Amino acid sequence: MTLYHADVTVPAGTSKESPVTKDLTIKDEVITKIAVTFPWGCNGLVYIAIFYGPYQLFPRPDGEALHDSGKRVEARMYYECPEKETKLTIKAWAPSTTYDHTLMVDIEALPKKLAAPFTTLDRLSSLLRRILMGW
Repeated sequence: MTLYHADVTVPAGTSKESPVTKDLTIKDEVITKIAVTFPWGCNGLVYIAIFYGPYQLFPRPDGEALHDSGKRVEARMYYECPEKETKLTIKAWAPSTTYDHTLMVDIEALPKKLAAPFTTLDRLSSLLRRILMGW
């Protein structure tokens, strides 16, 4: 498993039309998790989305952006990278802020032969938790 990391500093008042961008190259075959940590003080005013070219990978659906404060937001997925070295573009903006904020982005990726069983076990574990919790 490889963990890719990027810190993205978003200057105060950065507009959605001119977001901060940072590229992150994934050299594994399958992305299995994306996590974004929002420090306290963002107050839901700092936004982020991750793209492969024009395709919005995270969050879904297209046009949405993740925003929060004092929280790490994680999403499990199974996304087969279309290239041997897949360049993702992180876009972030904060039009209503008065301070700069740094978001931390973590992307977990694996070779395809390891990712399929890993995600299957994760889904099974999630299903069992829901059954045992009564929903």
